[in-house]
Amino acid sequence: MSEERREERLPPRRLKPGDKFYKDTVTFEIVEVNTVRGYRQPPVYIVAYRIRDKDYVSPVAHLFITEGDDARAWIQRVIDHYIQNRNYIRSAAG
Repeated sequence: MSEERREERLPPRRLKPGDKFYKDTVTFEIVEVNTVRGYRQPPVYIVAYRIRDKDYVSPVAHLFITEGDDARAWIQRVIDHYIQNRNYIRSAAG
């Protein structure tokens, strides 16, 4: 019986600039991580990121992740969205 390797949750507080996540030819690169704290509310992490795909480099965009969320799942969602809309995004970028 083979064991499946399950990736552990990645809390947003563990993200740092320079971290990279890969899928196929796509690289999700973290540029900056800031924390916004509200009164009586859990912190929200603002993650500035850039997507690199072969010769394409996206402008910096931002992802808002709350303390209890899994950052890896959010990053995977962004990468999947980019892959699904790759042709449109790259043609719109010029």
